[in-house]
Amino acid sequence: MSSAGVFFYAHTWGSNTLISGTEIAKNIPMGAFFTNIQLFTGTADKTIMHAKIRETLLQYIPSLGFTQVSTAGDADLSVALSPVGEKPWLGVYDQGTEDQDPKKLSALLTTLTGALSCAGVGITVHDSDVLHMVLFENGRPVDSHNSNPAYFGEKLSKTEIKERQGHAEKWRTVIKAGYTPENLRQLFAKEKPVLAEEALISGFAGLFDWNREYCAVGYHYLQDIDTEGFVTLRFRLNNKAQTEEQCTGSPVFQIQSHNLGLSGVVNFGFNYHFSFSNRGGETKGIRLVLWGPALERELINGEGLIAEIRRGSRKSDETRAGSFTKAHSAAGERLLVWELPGYSVVAGMKKDPYSFDYGQMRSQMERFYDTHSNVVLKGCFAGPGKETLYAGCVPLENPEEGSTSLTIPVDVIGSPCLPLHCAVPEDGADSFAVQTALRQLSVQRSLCGMAIIPLLEDDTAVMVRTLAAQWLALLQENYTGTAEGFMIQRNQQQKYKTGRISKKKKLGGKSWEAALQAVITDVNLFVSLPTHNQNEHYSPDIRETLINSGLLICRRPGTQPFWENDIPPAVHLCFWLDLHAVPENTHKRAADLLDDFMGGVMSAGGLQAFVTRWDFSPFSAEIYTTPYETACGIPADGKALSSGWCGSYLRMMAEKIWLSAGLAQKIATFAEVKKYAEVIEGKGFMQISLKPESSSSDLEQSLGAILPSKTRFAAMFGGL
Repeated sequence: MSSAGVFFYAHTWGSNTLISGTEIAKNIPMGAFFTNIQLFTGTADKTIMHAKIRETLLQYIPSLGFTQVSTAGDADLSVALSPVGEKPWLGVYDQGTEDQDPKKLSALLTTLTGALSCAGVGITVHDSDVLHMVLFENGRPVDSHNSNPAYFGEKLSKTEIKERQGHAEKWRTVIKAGYTPENLRQLFAKEKPVLAEEALISGFAGLFDWNREYCAVGYHYLQDIDTEGFVTLRFRLNNKAQTEEQCTGSPVFQIQSHNLGLSGVVNFGFNYHFSFSNRGGETKGIRLVLWGPALERELINGEGLIAEIRRGSRKSDETRAGSFTKAHSAAGERLLVWELPGYSVVAGMKKDPYSFDYGQMRSQMERFYDTHSNVVLKGCFAGPGKETLYAGCVPLENPEEGSTSLTIPVDVIGSPCLPLHCAVPEDGADSFAVQTALRQLSVQRSLCGMAIIPLLEDDTAVMVRTLAAQWLALLQENYTGTAEGFMIQRNQQQKYKTGRISKKKKLGGKSWEAALQAVITDVNLFVSLPTHNQNEHYSPDIRETLINSGLLICRRPGTQPFWENDIPPAVHLCFWLDLHAVPENTHKRAADLLDDFMGGVMSAGGLQAFVTRWDFSPFSAEIYTTPYETACGIPADGKALSSGWCGSYLRMMAEKIWLSAGLAQKIATFAEVKKYAEVIEGKGFMQISLKPESSSSDLEQSLGAILPSKTRFAAMFGGL
C-alpha cells in the first residue's frame, strides 16, 4: 500500500482507462500486486476437476504461442495449480496475468469455467489499495466487485460507485452454506481495511469457504506460503526472437526515474539518484556533464564530487565509479565532466515489454532492464542557497545524430547547519543517524507544531477535534490531490486493528467525522496529504525527500510492551505543512494557527509543545524520537513518548517552546533564558520564543536543565 499516494496504476476496472507500460516503469510499487483464479468445484469430484484444469491449461497456453517445457530455466511463463484439499475450490496462479491486464484474466476465466462448466472468481489486488473480484459461470461474466471504484481518479456518481461494488444476489451459487447474499452485501459495503488483501483473509475467505492462504497470493508470492502439493506447468515463448528484436541506429536516452529536488546541510554529504534507458541502437561510451547556477554559486563542492553507474535495474553489472574533471563551455560556463569510453549501452527493444501479448515474460523483462543505466552522484553541500543544477548524459558515439542525449534539472537547496550542542553528542551515538537528524533539523522545509498532553479527556478531545478541523481546512485551500487517513484502535484483547478512512478529494463526510469523533476513545488518527500530488516539483522516487502535509493524533503509539508495564504514554498532537507546497501568504497564517493551537493545549494541562521548521514528517512510527532526540543519542524504542519523559525533558529544541509549570520549575532562573528569548507566562505554562538577533545555540544552553541526553534517559528507564 502506498502510505503517501505512490502511483503504479495499471488499469481502471470497469472503465477503458489504461496507463502505458512506460509510465508504470517510472514508478515504484510499494503495496501488494497479485492475481489469482479460484474455481468452484461444488459437489463434483475434486480430483477429476483438478485433472481437467491441468488438461485445459495445457491446451490453452500453447494456443497463445507457447510450448510446454520441463525445467524452470527454459520457461518464459509458468502457471501453478493448488492441490486438492478440504475446501470446494481450486486455485490457479498464472504468471501471465500478473501484469494485471483484466482482459487476460477474463480470457483465462472464460476458458476455464467454460471447459469445466463451473463457477470461478478472478481476484486482483492492486497496490494493497484495491480489491477487484469478477465472477464467471460457464464461460460467461456474471458480476464483479471493486472495493475502491474511484481509486484511479475517475469521476463517478454514487449510483455508479454502488454499481461497481457488486450485486450480492448474483453470487448466491458460490456462497458457503449458512451464509446469505445479505452477508455478502454487508461485506461489499463494509469499511475497507488498510491492506486490500486483508479483506480476502478476514472476510471473503470465510463467506466463500476459500483457503485463506491460497486466495490472498499471486504467482510471484507463492514463495511466501506452503506450496506442498502444488503443480507447476512451464512454457517457452515460441516467437521470442521477434519480441526481443533490438533497435538499430543512433542511441536514444530517455529518463526512467529521477528526483528534481536535492536538499541538505552545508558540509554534509548527499547522494543523488537517477536512471535512464536506451530506446535506440547500442552504443559504447557515455559522457556525464553537470552545469548550472548551483555549480557557479558553489552550492555543491565540485572538487570532491564522484559518480557511480551500473547497467540494469534487476540484473546489474559491476558498478563503475569515477571523479569529474573541470571544463568550460564555449560560452565560458563552468562544467564538470566524467567520460566512460568503455561503458556499453545495450540496444533498446523495439517492442515495449509491457505490451507483450501475454504477460511480462521473464527473459523479455530481463532484456528490458538491461537497457537501463543507474547513476548515483555523491558529493557535499558547500554553501547555502537555492539554485538549479543540470545533469546531462550524452553518448560518445554519434552524439549529434537523433535525440540521443537527456538533461535533468535539479533544484539544489543548501541550508546552514544549526549550531546546536547535539552536533557533538555523547560518545557512542550513531554518527550516520546524527548527521541525518541534523539535516532534518537544519533544512527548514516543513512547518510543524507538536503538543503533548498526559491524557485526552472528553472536554480536551472536543478542543482537539476543533483544532484538527481548522488545520485540515487550511491545508485544503491550496490542495487538489487525494488525501489519505488511517485509524489505529486497540481492541479488548489488546490487539491493534487498523482501518482505512476512505480517500476523498475533500476531507469531509461521515468517515472523516467518525474519525474525528473517535479521538475520545483509544484511537490514533493519521491524515496525510502527499506533496507530490499537488506539486510535481518534488518526485516521490527518493523517500528521504518526500514531505507531506497532515496531522497526527497519537494516543497509544505502536504495540511496545512497556506500555503495559506502568509507563503510560502521553498523547501527541502533531500538525505539519510542507512549505514548498503552498504560497508564501499561507505560511504566516499557518504559523499563527499553530501558535493558537499550542497555547490552547497547554492551557488544558499540556506537558510541553513546540513550533519549528524542519525537514521531517511526524508519522506515528517516526515520533518515537524527534530528530533532536536522535542527534542527542536517544534510542528510538518509544520510551521518549511516555508521560514521565515528556514531563521532565524537552523533546525538541525549537524557536518557539511551551513548558508546563513542572518543566519550568526545573530551570533555576529564567534570567539567562530571557537574554535570548521572549518569555510569556500563561495559564499553567511558560512560552519561550527565540529573539531574532539570538542564536539557537545560546538559547539551547540556557535550557540545559531540561535537555534530553543519553545519561538522563538511562537514569529514568534503567539503561539504554
